[in-house]
Amino acid sequence: MRRHPLWFYIFFNFVLCAATPPVQIQPAKASVRAGAAKTFTAMLTGVSGPVTWSVVGGNSFGTITQAGVYTAPAANPGAITVRATVATGTNTTASSDAAVTWLNPEPAITSLSPSSVNVGTFTIAINGTGFLASSQVKLNGTAVTAQFIPRSASKPRLRPLVP
Repeated sequence: MRRHPLWFYIFFNFVLCAATPPVQIQPAKASVRAGAAKTFTAMLTGVSGPVTWSVVGGNSFGTITQAGVYTAPAANPGAITVRATVATGTNTTASSDAAVTWLNPEPAITSLSPSSVNVGTFTIAINGTGFLASSQVKLNGTAVTAQFIPRSASKPRLRPLVP
């Protein structure tokens, strides 16, 4: 039987028994579409008390309620961090962060004008919500040139030019 030095047992025991962080956010990573909401929960270990939720950087990165419901902003702000903080004693806190990836809004077509076209070159208006200047229009799987016309923030329009 081989004997291991005492330092081996101390190191091995420390690695296996590493402490669980006092605050953990679930999910630790999330993707949220523009204007959509995602609920986060805080798991507390060895601490108790109310959880204070915040979005690092302020409201331009989205908002979060004290129930942990995060709402993404309309425009991509860059890297987003949601934070849960719990008071652990006088002048001490424990916190945990979750990374949020901002996704483009989900496009939805509300109408086409005209509703039918003849074979050849034509122009149609695609009305709906969630379009961006970078949105693509595909005809039989092939991207066609399109002009983004932001009639309003809630009803943008795409005008594809089909040869």
